[in-house]
Amino acid sequence: MNIIEDIRDALLHPVENRSPPPRTPMDLWTVLKDEWRELPPRYLQTLVDFMPHRVATLMCVRGGPTRYQAGVPIFLALQCIYHVK
Repeated sequence: MNIIEDIRDALLHPVENRSPPPRTPMDLWTVLKDEWRELPPRYLQTLVDFMPHRVATLMCVRGGPTRYQAGVPIFLALQCIYHVK
C-alpha cells in the first residue's frame, strides 16, 4: 500500500548490486543520492497515479492483505467499485 516501500526497493536494489558495495555510512548516503537522481520522474508519478487503485483495493478487502501486484489490483478495485462478481 505504501509507495515509500516501492521507492525504497527501487533505491536499494541497485545499491545491493553495486560492486564494490558502499563501505561507510557516508558512502551509502552518496550512493543513495545518486540512485535517487537516476529514478525517472515518470516512475514516481506512476506510483502516485496508482494510489486510488491501491486504496480501492484496500477498501474492497476491508483492510486485509491485498497482495498488490501489477494488473491484479486494478481488476480487483474495479470489481469492488462496480460490484462485479
